[in-house]
Amino acid sequence: REACRAVWHGFLTWGRLSPPTVAQLTPSFLRLLSTAATVDPHGDRLLDFAATIITFDNAIARDAWFSAVLAHTSSNQAEQFAFSLGKAIAAVPDEELAPSWNTWISRYWSDRNDGRFAPITPREAAAIVDWLPDLGLMFDEAVRLACKMPPPELTHGSVLRELADGDLPAKFPAATWHLLRYLDSGSSKPSFWAKA
Repeated sequence: REACRAVWHGFLTWGRLSPPTVAQLTPSFLRLLSTAATVDPHGDRLLDFAATIITFDNAIARDAWFSAVLAHTSSNQAEQFAFSLGKAIAAVPDEELAPSWNTWISRYWSDRNDGRFAPITPREAAAIVDWLPDLGLMFDEAVRLACKMPPPELTHGSVLRELADGDLPAKFPAATWHLLRYLDSGSSKPSFWAKA
């Protein structure tokens, strides 16, 4: 058992993903994800791998991956997975963003809002809203989904900075207003929020 754990730790540290590797290792990945808490110190790396596979491999059964990740994770791991998915979504080329949104991102978000896989926690909601600036023309629809989540616990994140520095408020003024109202609904806000 320790030898298997060492092999997985090595792969999570140095391994590279390719479609044949994912196809061969999917059953093992899913088993390992269902016990993600036991693979520390590489649990975050495992969640990064899962997010990358979910985002870029259209041959997989995404619901099985979401179930494996979220059924047995702690709220901290769910938050980390949201950050991992956000990093992967940010890497999607612009021309593939709308198909990804229509194929799985919006459905996953709607499912999570409905309590499927696991309830969204306030800290996870804060991590998910960080996806918004990377969703481009889907921003308006994404904000509608964001506003259905529990009030966020904004302890860190980049959505406010991205809104301030980018052109989304000019392109989507109504959606930006709704988003700011939603962000203000959370019980925990960054210290600068009160000064604004």
